[in-house]
Parts: sequence; structure tokens; C-alpha cells
Amino acid sequence: MKKKRCMIFVTTMLVAGIANASSTLQDMHIAKVSGEQPDVAVPAGWKLAYKAVHPDGAYFFEYIPEGENIDNWRSGYLFVGRAPYPEHRKKTDLNQPKAASIGDAMVSAIQKEVADACKGQGSFMPMSHRWNIFNGSRVSVSGGFCSKMGSAAPYGEGAIVSVIEGEEYLHQISFHWRPISAEQREKRMPAWGDTDENIIRHLQTIRATKLCGGKTAQRADCHQPVGNGT
Repeated sequence: MKKKRCMIFVTTMLVAGIANASSTLQDMHIAKVSGEQPDVAVPAGWKLAYKAVHPDGAYFFEYIPEGENIDNWRSGYLFVGRAPYPEHRKKTDLNQPKAASIGDAMVSAIQKEVADACKGQGSFMPMSHRWNIFNGSRVSVSGGFCSKMGSAAPYGEGAIVSVIEGEEYLHQISFHWRPISAEQREKRMPAWGDTDENIIRHLQTIRATKLCGGKTAQRADCHQPVGNGT
């Protein structure tokens, strides 16, 4: 099994029922992605550190800043994952956007698992859970900060997690950060362990993300979907 790079925010998408039961980390292999993909803007100076793709279409990509180590990153981490809709579930009808949403359920489940994992190690500060329609897709967003998450994040780890409901797949985009010291954590913002500026930048990136390819209508404003050329 691939080693977990960060806290449970990342792997929940594949192990909590969003992915097909066959789409385990053990089954995944390196392959080229096709079909519906997010046109997400990877931060300048960041590199693709790892990718894995399953035959059923599930995948995940991991990005970190140049000079960082994927197994022990510090300043930032971006997770981009995709999984088929589970059986008997489908995307939310945009004509009834307030109806029960699989994206909302997924984000809530992720947040709860992180809060549970944080118990006994540190304190967990949840972010509010919100949704909106961006670029024609329903997007659920939440996150939080655990003040200590094992030896890899002794001064805490935070994340903003989003689930985008596409025509073919569910897409997870998560930005993560780890203060390098207690002093840095307090100087940035004690509640979240990062600055307002950085958190807003991550939210703006999620908001600007478009889905391209596959059954999604072709868009003239799509540039480099995450699976192409990587």
C-alpha cells in the first residue's frame, strides 16, 4: 500500500465509499488519465510528486512545492482525486441544489473522520461547511485544523477540502499545510495554522476550477486538465 502522505483528509475519498469497492490503493497503477478531469491551477513552483490511476477511472495526484519531500512535506500539499459515483447515487440536480448532496455527505464524513483522528493528539478546529455552484458544477467545501497530527505534523496540519460533482465522476481537491513550529502556528493564525491570505488563495483556486473532457461540454477556457501531460 502507498504510504499515507498526510492526515485522513486525503485518503477518505477512496476508503469511505466514494470510490468503487475495487478501487483500492493496492490496485492502483500508473496510467494515463482520460475522460472528465478538473482544470485545476496547480500553484506556481509546485511539482507532481506522485500519481496513481485505476482502470475504473479513479485516480489521485499529489503535488508539493519544489524542494519538498513527498513523504515529509512541510510548506504545502495539493491532492487531486477522482472516483466514480457509488452505485445508486448520482450528482445533485442543479435545479434542486439544496437537496441532499453526495458532495455534502462526503465532505462531512471527511471532516468527522479527521476530528476523530485528532482526538488524543491535539485539538480540532472545524471550518464551516458550505456549498455553491461554480462553473456549472455543485461544489461542497469544508476543512479544519488539528493542532497536532502525529510525528509528521507535530505543530498541526490543516486542510481545505472540496468535492465537485461532475457528470461522470466525483472530484476531490484538497489543499494542506503544516506549520514548522509552534511560533509559526501562533504567528499565522492559531485557529487554522495558516494566514487568511493563503486560505483565501486556496478557496479561489477551488472556485475557479472547471471540469473538462468526457461527457462534460467542451469548454474553450479549459487549459490543462490535471491528467493531461502529467
